Amino acid sequence: MKTRVFLAALALLALAACASSPTVKTDHDPSVDFSKYRTYTWGMRPQAGSPLVQQRITDGIDARLQALGWRQAPDGQVTLAAHIITQQRQTLDTFYTGTGMGGWGWRGG
Repeated sequence: MKTRVFLAALALLALAACASSPTVKTDHDPSVDFSKYRTYTWGMRPQAGSPLVQQRITDGIDARLQALGWRQAPDGQVTLAAHIITQQRQTLDTFYTGTGMGGWGWRGG
């Protein structure tokens, strides 16, 4: 019985981990016919927090383009630029954080 509960909890945890996926946005000119192009080059590789993440992103993009019949060339017809934007926000709430009306009877302005 404990094994079943553990496996059910593990399955729920795995599903919860998959629920939060990154947001991917792309930009291109809709009037361009991309079926004419077959080669690409990297103009700007993504700058990630770790080299492993950067390599995984570029390998994923390379694999998808190669699946479409594109190949990487030194002077490709299309130049790729990838950017990674992350936002982390840390706050520190202390006794003195807030409206300035509290804290040891002080009346800050």
